[in-house]
This record gives sequence, structure tokens and C-alpha cells, in this order.
Amino acid sequence: QMMKLFVAVLAVTACAAAFSSTITWEAHGRDDLREWRAGLIKGDSYIKIDLNFQPEVFCRLQARGRPTPAGCFMMVHTATLENRNFNSSWDVIAFLNDTANEELLRAPTRRYFQLCLKNKPPLCSGSTAAKNWITLFDEFFAAAQSVLTARELNAELYLDAFEDSDQNCDVIQRWRPWVSTWNGNLSQAVDNDPARGNDRFQVANLGEGEQQWKDMATHRYYKFINSSYAIILYEPSDEDKLELYSDIYIGSGVNHTPGFRFAYNGDPAMFAVYTASRTGRASHNAFGVPAIARPVTALIEDAAFGAEFVTVSQAANHSWIYSHIAVALPTGQATTASSGLLALAAGQSAISSISLIPASSQPRLLAVDQSAGSLAVYTLTGGAPTPSAPAVPVPTLPGWTVTDTAAAPGTWQQAPVLVHAVAGSGGACGLAIAVWATTDFTAFSPAIGPACVRASASVCNVSIAVDSAPAPACAIAAVITYSLCNVTNRVYASAVCITNDKNVDITPAADSALVPFGVGSNLRAALASGVVLTTHDNAFCWNSFLRDDNQAPRYLKNMACDAYREGFASEPNDPSTLAYTVGYFSVLQDRLRSGGDLITSACDDRLLHGTYDLGTYPTPLLLSRGTMAASVHVSLAASAPDTDCGSPVAQGGRAILDAWALPTLPH
Repeated sequence: QMMKLFVAVLAVTACAAAFSSTITWEAHGRDDLREWRAGLIKGDSYIKIDLNFQPEVFCRLQARGRPTPAGCFMMVHTATLENRNFNSSWDVIAFLNDTANEELLRAPTRRYFQLCLKNKPPLCSGSTAAKNWITLFDEFFAAAQSVLTARELNAELYLDAFEDSDQNCDVIQRWRPWVSTWNGNLSQAVDNDPARGNDRFQVANLGEGEQQWKDMATHRYYKFINSSYAIILYEPSDEDKLELYSDIYIGSGVNHTPGFRFAYNGDPAMFAVYTASRTGRASHNAFGVPAIARPVTALIEDAAFGAEFVTVSQAANHSWIYSHIAVALPTGQATTASSGLLALAAGQSAISSISLIPASSQPRLLAVDQSAGSLAVYTLTGGAPTPSAPAVPVPTLPGWTVTDTAAAPGTWQQAPVLVHAVAGSGGACGLAIAVWATTDFTAFSPAIGPACVRASASVCNVSIAVDSAPAPACAIAAVITYSLCNVTNRVYASAVCITNDKNVDITPAADSALVPFGVGSNLRAALASGVVLTTHDNAFCWNSFLRDDNQAPRYLKNMACDAYREGFASEPNDPSTLAYTVGYFSVLQDRLRSGGDLITSACDDRLLHGTYDLGTYPTPLLLSRGTMAASVHVSLAASAPDTDCGSPVAQGGRAILDAWALPTLPH
């Protein structure tokens, strides 16, 4: 009996593994072309857009409408005059024709653009609207085909969709070789008769409905099992729904190589996290006890075969606990190596941050208690952090009354140093950085600084991260994150590069105009091999069902790339949304210098930004030499089914590890 059980479990596991590469996403509702480049870099290979047929009078009121007597196609799900700068079909042509995009569109991965045809009239009716629509689409089709051919792009467009009535005249034969989605007519699903136009229906494209998809699985997806196009299900966003439909697909026994794709409004990172249990390509693993306070985490080992980290947090009974976690690479799947109660060092009543002390024969952690202004060294004995000596005061800066402090270990000319950020009453400077020489992190002498990071500001919630292998130009590279004590729901960041000749380059300049890094709170950074990863909570989703489909009045005025304007105004942000930002340290420096309204954007094609989960107090980690992003945070205590971003399965407030592979990052 046990042998049969083992074989059955092995078979199911092998089946799920075989399907893991084909469960993936289609970027849904991407009507703002400014986010296309970022999406393509993140891995979007199927992109769904709206072409909304509008009359000439509407087109004339649009800045990009290019009106004709026949009208125009505007890229918007629900047409509104609240916004007069929608993209048009001609912007699609311009994007395809732009030489700056050739590298992305000639990549080995083929790109598919699904054209959702809004306000499409019955094309066989002979009406004026039908004639105008056909005229416009003839022009668009000819222009698109010309560019695809001339530019030799590895891309194609297809229709969503021909209607049943379009088979009543010769319109079904127009615009070949573009295919069409199929939306449920069984007579079109069983053959590819070109005379009837059934060969045009090649992309199975159905909405949610558990029984409907079970029926599809029972019939082995009809003719679409042999199609070279993906099977598409629109548009769930919650983890439990993604798992439900993935299980139906896996249970069908049909491994469709072109992909079983969810038309998905969110970020690819969030999709990877929410489907991790079914694809095995990412991590979404809860661990430890429920109802914890803010967890702090340090990566203690990272190698090609795997990684290890330690998380420390306070439980509901006020005791301090630790978890020592092993992580398999490149999937990020986690297992608990050990866990238990943590004995704090004398002189510490809390731990606000921990980080690995480099260049040590055994893993040692530096733990900071911001409230007490103390730090202590912990060794890892049997996996448990154990204080090696009583805590010592964080070194002070002369003339400063410290209100907030953060410290991280580093190396300077191959010798250990403490890199220290301090906020307080420092006269004209509100936040400074200093480097202290040390041998054992118990005694310190000034080495570099203090250098002013932010002038004349009341700064709180300070954090610092130091790169263990910085860019060649920097002997020490650090990112300092903070909030303003009198400003809510904004986070800020500064990049610090200290050269071998002790020159301290701070970006942005300490006295420059202060630009928010992001909308939210609790910003933290990680650095590795010249790559920066930040995470913060209380963020918002740049793409979501309501936003992409203009389904709420507050979303009508701004396109996706301007969504932050709602966050700055009256938009009530979901306090549990987690955001990430990732890119090279040099790119972060460029963005911090550039200013503007907001540093981060989901539409940035160099400093990539998006959302990845719901929860609070995230700590970022960079695994596998900066090629995999990870975060440890407090999970949701209870489900949030109405969250527009898409809700995870609640884990009772336990710590949770999210990890996902990063794309090739642009310089």
C-alpha cells in the first residue's frame, strides 16, 4: 500500500513539474504604451490591448487621436473624456517601428499582441459604422504588416475577436494571416475549415468559470491542443483562483507547449509568487509562528546550489524567536533548518536589523537595537543566533543628538568597517553617514565622514544596506532609506558611493529638492554584485482589474503610468500592498539625480518596479549573485478577497518568504 502511495505521489509531482514551464501569464490591459518596454524586459510575451472604435468627434478631442471621417481606434477599455491623452492604434505602429525597440522585438521569444476590439459593429451588416471600421482596420493592418516585415520583428498581432456573424460574409477572410481568439462557439472548436473561416479561430480565450474549464479539460481543449498559440483564461488575480485553474489544467494531462496563460493585470513578480506552488519556479513559503511583529532578516550564505538566511522576529507573547531557513536555487523553495527562542544580548531589548559580517571564518551577524542605540555580534551555533558578547553602543557623531540610527558591516581596503547612518538634531544636516574602523565590531574609531546625506529634514525609520561586492568605482556602496517624520505614506532613498580616496558621493545631493522614492512606508534595501533591490509596504498596484478596465471613477483620469497621482491625492492605498524596485546601483544613482514627481514607476525600463504580494514589513534579499529577488515579510492574518491587486491565501500573520527570478537587468 505504501509503495502504491509513493508511486502515486511521485507521478503527481512529476506531472506538475512537467507542466511548470507552461503555466504562465498574458499581460492584460496594457493600454499605456509607456509601460511596454518595462513589461517586455520583465518577460511579457503575450500582451493584450484594447482598440476602442470611436467616432471622429471623440477622436478630435484626443491629443493622440489622429481623427479621420471614419473615426479612430483609441487604446482604452472604457472610453471617457476624463482623459484626453489615450494612445491610439497609430502609437502601436510607432512602437513597432521604433529602432529603439528592435532588440526587444527581435528577441528569441516571440511577442504576441492581442487586439481586443471594443465597440466593433457587426461587420457584415453593411452599416456606415461597419464600413468605417473596416476602412480603419484595413489601414492599421497594412501599416502593421509592413513594419513587421520591414523590421524583421519576431512579433505578431491577432484579433480578439471575429464574431459568429462575421462568418456570414467575406470579412472572415480579411486580414490574413492574423488569427482570432475563440470565445466558446463549439462549431469553431472542432475543425479548421478555411472556407468557413474556422481556421481563423486559433487562440482559446475564455473567462473564469470552474465548470467551463473542467469541460475544456475533459475534451482535451478541442482543436486548440494542436494550436501553436496559448490557451488563455481571463482574468483572475487572487492566489486561490490561480491555483484552482492551474490544478484543472494540470489534471487534464494536456501539457500545452505554447502555454496555459492567465490574462493577468498585475506584475509578473506577483504572478510568479502566487503560482509558485504549482509552477515550482518561485517561492511563496510561510514559516514560523503566527501573529509575529516585524521580522528582520539576513542572508548568511549564498552559493550556486542554495542559500541560507536567518529571520528574527517578536512573537505575540513578546518573546523573540528565530528561524534558520535553507533556500533551493534557482527556484527559491524554502525549508526550515532550525527555529526556536532567541536570547538577546545584554544591553538589547529588541532587534531592529541584522546583517552578515563579511570576511569571517564562520557566519556572524551584526544586530542593531535602534531604540537602545546598541549593536551586538551574534554567532550561529547549531543554526541559532547566539550573542558572543554584551551589546555595545552604536558609535556617536560629535554634536549630534541621535533620534534614529542604522548600521551595517562592510569592508574598507579589505579591513572590516561599520557603515553608520544617523538621523537627529545635527544642525543644518538631518541625516548623515559615517564609516568607523573596527576589528571585532565592539570598538570603533572614525575613518570616513560624517558626510551629510539630507539637509534640514526631520528623518525617521532610517535603514542602511551595504554592498558586499560593489561596483568598481566604489570601495563602499550603500543605500540609505528613510521617511520624513512629518510626512505620511512617502519613502525616500539616497545612494552613497565612497571611493578609495575617501571621496563620498551622495545622490541626490543633500540640499537638492526632495523627491519621494515611492508611495508607501517601511522602505528597505539590499545590495549584491552591483544590484539594488528595495521593498516597501503600503504601496499600490499600477495595474489591476479596476484600473486597467476603467471600472472605478477614480481611475478614469490617469493612465497606468500616471497612477501615482491618485496615490498623492485622495486614492486610499491598500495598506498591505508590497512593492519592489530592482536595478543596477548606477541606474539608481541616475534616477535619484533625475528628480521629477516620483523616482520609481512600473513604466521605468531601467529601474524596474512593481508589486509582488500583500503583507507588511518586508525585508529584501538578493540571492544567487543578484539574479533572484527575495523578500521576508509578515503575511496577511486574514484573507482579503476584495483587494483589487489580487490577494494571497492568508497565512495567519506568519513570516513568509517570496522569491522570484529576475530578468536580465538593463544598464
